[in-house]
Amino acid sequence: MDNYTTITQVLGKPSEDQYTRGRYSLVKYWLSEAASSAPVTPKVLTSTVQVSVSEPAYDNTAKVFQFGCGDRPREIKDGMRVDGTITVLEGGLGDVLAAFLNQTWTTAGTAAIPLAQSNDNPDIHLELVCRSPSGTHLFSLCIVDMIIDDIGFTQGLDHDDQVIKFHTYREPFKLCADAELVYDVWTSTPGTLTYALSCGTPLDLVTAANHNNWDYSDFVFIKVKENGEDTGTEKRSEWSETGGSITTTGTGSPSASARIQALYAKAS
Repeated sequence: MDNYTTITQVLGKPSEDQYTRGRYSLVKYWLSEAASSAPVTPKVLTSTVQVSVSEPAYDNTAKVFQFGCGDRPREIKDGMRVDGTITVLEGGLGDVLAAFLNQTWTTAGTAAIPLAQSNDNPDIHLELVCRSPSGTHLFSLCIVDMIIDDIGFTQGLDHDDQVIKFHTYREPFKLCADAELVYDVWTSTPGTLTYALSCGTPLDLVTAANHNNWDYSDFVFIKVKENGEDTGTEKRSEWSETGGSITTTGTGSPSASARIQALYAKAS
């Protein structure tokens, strides 16, 4: 951004990097319940035509007043949900759905993919890497805990793009240039309280105290999936990061064979 000098200041022409197009973007994703690996290797999503997310909507919003405050309320919002769509090439719909749902869509695996979804569990974490025509990383859009919704299908005489609907209860966010997400998953062992991050010290993402939906300043989340649970459960305060490792500060380590999941960012 240029510094302000005077009301007669004339700006130069915009940079080419301010004009972005999807044909230069890259879509990466991780299965939410990925097998233990630090880091989990992301997969590249092909057949993508468009990614779109709505602004957050809330179950409850209220303007709260008190005597003496005049017309200056405090707005309270809770129960956030974000809806979105991923538009894909028609021929790639089945492969994309199978990848998101962790299925092997072949006669040797699971041959059918229902268009109706049966649970409200997170399926994937997605990072849309926006790049310039020369390949320069401009920013990334990150959508966490994406839950695939029921979808439809249209087949016309000619090509029809297909739309995969999803929602999430986490706010999407933009990641700055030259940064990328990292997903580490470990299998817990009894008595182990500390787990080394694969990239060392993570980037500072936000000031968590200023955002209702962030528990840590340098992690999108830290979760623990105990045996028998469908999905990892967020740990809002029981962990801390020091020297490139996370350590539980709770009453003890997760149970044997539980999975610990940490999503954060590093410099690329």
